[in-house]
Amino acid sequence: MLHQTAVVLAGLGFAVRAWASLRGLPWVRGRAAKTVPHGVDTVLLASALTKLWMLRYNREPAVLIRSTPCLYPTPNRANRSR
Repeated sequence: MLHQTAVVLAGLGFAVRAWASLRGLPWVRGRAAKTVPHGVDTVLLASALTKLWMLRYNREPAVLIRSTPCLYPTPNRANRSR
């Protein structure tokens, strides 16, 4: 849940900063607007690495492959025309 929250915060933060920059709002050049994204990105990276460690990716790469849902359907060999 932490990883998904960090993804949303990173995306929203980017969009809000881009919008504010295009509007010329002064807070975009402030210290908080420049440092908060680094904190969000750090949480995002740390949570991604933690998820990989929890899947034991560094020891058993097949676990990651088996636990990841298939994004593209594989063709059914029985229905394939020859």
